[in-house]
Amino acid sequence: MKLCYGIVAIVAPFMLPMVAWGLACKLPGNTTGSCIPLNECSTWQGFGSKNIVSNQEYARFDSVVRACQNVENIVCCA
Repeated sequence: MKLCYGIVAIVAPFMLPMVAWGLACKLPGNTTGSCIPLNECSTWQGFGSKNIVSNQEYARFDSVVRACQNVENIVCCA
């Protein structure tokens, strides 16, 4: 049994992006989107390279990441 749990612990983190990618997601205001890679969402493409981000813009970005289960580099894009 210990070996089985070890395999799950190693494989599970690599499966998360595949699980979230392409799922439907809800944004504030009841807008529907899809969970896609950050670099494929025109709305948020350049967000990581900005030098200054307002609190409001950061809060919006945080909501699109949370809508896709906090999977790294996956955002809810309308």
